[in-house]
Amino acid sequence: MLRLRTTLRESFPAALDALDDLAAPDALELLATAPDPASAARLSRARIRGALTRARRRHPDQRAATVQAALRGEHLGQPPEVAGAYAAVVGSLTAVITALNTQIKTMEAQVVA
Repeated sequence: MLRLRTTLRESFPAALDALDDLAAPDALELLATAPDPASAARLSRARIRGALTRARRRHPDQRAATVQAALRGEHLGQPPEVAGAYAAVVGSLTAVITALNTQIKTMEAQVVA
């Protein structure tokens, strides 16, 4: 999580403003779909609302508008090669965190059983 937060701080700080809990399923889904400012700015409100709804967030319509506005705001400008490298790092980190979250849920179910 610290690596993801640091990478976003260096390359895509608007994501940190838009997504308050980076470990949450909606944040991971959106970052996996749009790991860089250019692709995040193209996310539709319906796509964002869908991620929020699947994560069972309250007030998904209102929250989707807020997230979309933050993602479409002013961003750091990076050369395409650098932006691509950061996007690859964000994508790989979100995949690892998603896999870890799945394994944690599996272990939790075993402990409860």
